[in-house]
Amino acid sequence: MTSVRVKLLARHLVNEMLGQPLNPEKIKKLTSGSRLDFSPEDIKAILAALTFIIKNAIRFEVSDDVLALELEQLGLPRDICNAICRTIAQHRQELTQRQRESILRLPRLAKLDWRVDYILASSDVADADSTSVRLKLHIQKPSSGDHLEAEVPPERVVAFEASVKKLNVLLNDLKQARAIMQAAGKQ
Repeated sequence: MTSVRVKLLARHLVNEMLGQPLNPEKIKKLTSGSRLDFSPEDIKAILAALTFIIKNAIRFEVSDDVLALELEQLGLPRDICNAICRTIAQHRQELTQRQRESILRLPRLAKLDWRVDYILASSDVADADSTSVRLKLHIQKPSSGDHLEAEVPPERVVAFEASVKKLNVLLNDLKQARAIMQAAGKQ
């Protein structure tokens, strides 16, 4: 396969990563010819390998020189390595921005309202001496830059009631989860 065909394939894959649909006819045209005899599985493998290279080069901020050297060490011809690197270099900024927009963002707690109720007596239950906690969580949706964002409300309210015992279990579980995440972040 020539470096020109690889560059055009890489450009089609970059355009797909930037949101444009992939044109199967153009891919088929680029991967077929008088001296090319690729099976459909071979074509899928080529596209998967190029996608992997492009995405990870952007994700790990690999410079063009290092990427070209690494691809040559894997056995690719120099002209094909340079074709891939030039395509990535031309679209690095847009690909980086697109990847930043697709990062997982978790909702955050905007506001917390709480109330403690202590029931002294009840006509329904004989032993009503209990404490309960009412929580109202205002959860703020993270901004993703997505055009569908206007359709989803930016804040959601979750309200629930729990006994003091269950609330202590929840608090303990949340502390354990935070400790595990912090330990994983240090590795």
